[in-house]
Amino acid sequence: MFVDPHEANSRSYADFQGRLRAGEFFSAEFPRVSKAGKRIWIQGVYNPLLNADGVPFRIIKFATDITNAKLKSADHAGQMAAIGLTQAVITFDLNGIITSANKIFCDAVDYAEHEIVGRHHRMFMLPEERDSVGYADFRKALNRGECLSGEFCRRTRSGRSIWL
Repeated sequence: MFVDPHEANSRSYADFQGRLRAGEFFSAEFPRVSKAGKRIWIQGVYNPLLNADGVPFRIIKFATDITNAKLKSADHAGQMAAIGLTQAVITFDLNGIITSANKIFCDAVDYAEHEIVGRHHRMFMLPEERDSVGYADFRKALNRGECLSGEFCRRTRSGRSIWL
């Protein structure tokens, strides 16, 4: 009664139920249906209870309503997707190693994403800035979680300067 009818009649749900009856434990996020028929999300923990012979005889579920958190997460994901469609975006780890870049960024610097992932961000720096105190301070600020905005001069594959 708490599961969407389409899901309740699916093979995957039947498999889920069978695994519970076999004594398997589950913990995950699940979409469910409220009494009013509204879609909600729960963090559910399903625990089969075993009798003295180790045979499952009951299942106890602990659930927490995570609908608001799930909606907020979806909203943030939508915002990030919109930013990625309109702005140049590059991500890198705390050591400055590039982990991803969107098409807009790649087009701006004349590289394909696979050509830059795994390389250091300084590949886009002007030679005089790569080893500067200013760049070291820039990296330290990012690693402290500071948000930095401004206009930054970077280099393309051909060495041409661009401003981001």
